[in-house]
Amino acid sequence: MRMIDFNVMRLLTVGLLGASLALAGCGDDEETDDPGTTDTGMTDTGMGDTGGEDTGGTEDTGGTEDTGGEDTGGEDTGGEDTGGEDTGMDAADAMDAMDATDAEMPMGDLCINDEDLTLLATVDATGEAQDCGLGCLGDEDPGACSEACVVDATGLSNGCAGCYADTVVCSIENCLAPCASDPSSEACSTCQAENCLDDFYFCTGDVEANLPVTDACINDEDLALLATVDATGEAQDCGLGCLGDEDPGACSEACVVDATGLSGDCAGCYADTVVCSIENCLAPCASDPSSEACSTCQAENCLDDFFACTGDVEGALTEPCDDYCDLAMTNCTGDNVLFEDMESCQTACAEFPDTGTDGDTGGDTVQCRIYHLGVAADDAATHCPHGGVDGGGVCVDM
Repeated sequence: MRMIDFNVMRLLTVGLLGASLALAGCGDDEETDDPGTTDTGMTDTGMGDTGGEDTGGTEDTGGTEDTGGEDTGGEDTGGEDTGGEDTGMDAADAMDAMDATDAEMPMGDLCINDEDLTLLATVDATGEAQDCGLGCLGDEDPGACSEACVVDATGLSNGCAGCYADTVVCSIENCLAPCASDPSSEACSTCQAENCLDDFYFCTGDVEANLPVTDACINDEDLALLATVDATGEAQDCGLGCLGDEDPGACSEACVVDATGLSGDCAGCYADTVVCSIENCLAPCASDPSSEACSTCQAENCLDDFFACTGDVEGALTEPCDDYCDLAMTNCTGDNVLFEDMESCQTACAEFPDTGTDGDTGGDTVQCRIYHLGVAADDAATHCPHGGVDGGGVCVDM
């Protein structure tokens, strides 16, 4: 939806009003001059009728008295009819009306910008706004209070934060009864949809459709394919093949899907990165894609977005036992050695439960053992036993 530019409209209107005033002013001058000189002056009574001595233009017709200012002058056509009072007020009124309209015109798409979209992909703006709205209930201006609170909590711009804050205030004003006991209830959702959400979506813009894709490849199907296909190589071939296409990004994505079987979102991460490299790094990469200059350019321009888009594919593809055995063979040596070789380590690790989460410090899991073998770099005597087969009394069933 295109917003009206009221500044341009204001300039056009003022210009038109100015032109009208100028034309009105010209009309007044002509009417005042003509009666005095043309109608009663030298033409009617002067030299044409009786000659200079008999009439003299002043006694017989009295051009100034009969047709002067009273009949056609300032009173009839002057300030009252067309003059400054009528048009001057119109211009001022128009300016005031436009200022009021401009101030009241709702603003839309306030969250559709790179900075706010990046934040909205990582923060719970709705949850923060709910907390802020409840915290600002007793404030003199709960809307302004909530907006400032959302800005502090999320880092969003004032305009975007205001959309979330205003919607929470709207919900409090219109839906307090159905939402107070259970904000997730159908009655609460229905009330908000009827009273607040249209304005909210207009204010923020279509955030969901514009959010950057993240972790698109972190799913079982794509990870299984990425363990066996060269997605980067396929994407490079697709990007070069789509150079002359009207939409090289869409062309490359479809090509990567066909070549690898990856999902559209995951394939799009690879395709977009190749297109980014072509747009920003063609010179250093064209002659040697493996050169340091090419890698540096890609790292500076494209790879942050790529890794955010795909997610940590390398980490997801790494087997926990690879990490476990690398740490065991590196950090637990000499008096603290756990395994004779990598093969015996892999055999032992295959029996450890893989049911923990990264960073666990206790429990009979490979994740607990990995944690302790990691910190064994600083204190091997204490932590290597915890990473051993029997868990050293720490990585055991709790």
